[in-house]
Amino acid sequence: MNHVSLFHVHLGLVPYREALRIQEQICGIQEQNGCPDMLLTLEHPAVITIGTSGGVGDLRTDETELRLKNIPVVYVKRGGKATYHGPGQFIAYPLIGLRNLSCSPRRYVEILERTIIRVLKLWGLSGSTIPGHPGVWIENRKIASIGIRLRRGRTMHGVSVNLHPDLDAFSYLVPCGMPDGIVTSIRRELGDSPDIEQFCHPFADVLAQELPMSLFSMDTAKWRNTLQQYHFPGLGSTTD
Repeated sequence: MNHVSLFHVHLGLVPYREALRIQEQICGIQEQNGCPDMLLTLEHPAVITIGTSGGVGDLRTDETELRLKNIPVVYVKRGGKATYHGPGQFIAYPLIGLRNLSCSPRRYVEILERTIIRVLKLWGLSGSTIPGHPGVWIENRKIASIGIRLRRGRTMHGVSVNLHPDLDAFSYLVPCGMPDGIVTSIRRELGDSPDIEQFCHPFADVLAQELPMSLFSMDTAKWRNTLQQYHFPGLGSTTD
């Protein structure tokens, strides 16, 4: 019987740097004193992030101009190159120990891809993968990105799925290092889209099945209370 637990909390709209701080703090206390594995689901205000294999050359628009558009650029220690995050895009950050699951990093990425594909199918979309390019596509159109970081065997960062974001914002960068890549969303494919909360619960259910782990959902108040015993400061006021 599976006794590994995954605690899911949906945080709503959280600035990127604040979410990064939360991830780092949770991973820190997980390493020190056994804080449980967690799945954070949320969305971000507009931001471009560039991973460890990317650089300024992945931008098609000057950073100064992007700041004028209220789109900060953040360089982060996750795999992958540049991507855009913004309202209408589902974000999932699983903060879990792969060693407890006897799961390799490659298998973990495959699990994330399968999870996205299974959830998209609930809305009638047939997703697929491209070898060597983590993420999920609808034919040749990318609908979901994956970028992870391993820290002492624990996962950070995760996935983004385009429900109904501003797809024009992807023109400011070379998405995921693919100059000719086409980015799509559930709304573009179907004419309509679930909202973030409608998408996050099926995603959490399917991810827990795929890992496999026992899923427990928490509201933000219970999440804060759970973390207080580890002297976690919780959500602050940091903004991008």
